[in-house]
This record gives sequence, C-alpha cells and structure tokens, in this order.
Amino acid sequence: MKKKKEAHIETQAEMLIRTFGGVPKLAAALRVRPTTLYRWKYPSTRGGTDGLVPCQYWPHILAAADNIGITLSYDHFLPIFLPSAMKALKK
Repeated sequence: MKKKKEAHIETQAEMLIRTFGGVPKLAAALRVRPTTLYRWKYPSTRGGTDGLVPCQYWPHILAAADNIGITLSYDHFLPIFLPSAMKALKK
C-alpha cells in the first residue's frame, strides 16, 4: 500500500523566495547572506522564523521586486496560515 503524500502549504518565506527565483537571487537583491533567508524557512526550534519573513525586510523586498520588474505588494507578506494553524492542519 502506497503512503499518501501530505500536501505542503507554502510559507510566506518560500513564496517570496520562489517569486525571486531562489535563495541566491533574493539574497543578492537584498544584499544579505543566503543563510539569512534559509533561517526564515527553519522552524523556531532551530533558530528560524517558522516560514515568516521578518517585517524589517518587507520594504527592502518590495523595492528589490520593483527594481527587477516583479509585482509585489504588502498583501504578499500576509501569511494565509500562521504556523500554529499549519501545525493543526498537519494532524
């Protein structure tokens, strides 16, 4: 019997990283080390932000997106599911 694969809910950080074409491209646009972005994807138990992008980066991400022709607004930073809700959905 095949094990059913769980649906993955894309986090805020994953969505923004994907929109920019990956960690290296977003890190270069923000002039930060890639490890900063990877930390956004880690759970808080590992020193991460549970998939949430710290709000101090929001204006910089919007400016970087505008500079390279990506359409983003502050609406893209509002998480559909908070980490606690995501955990409940996995049960």
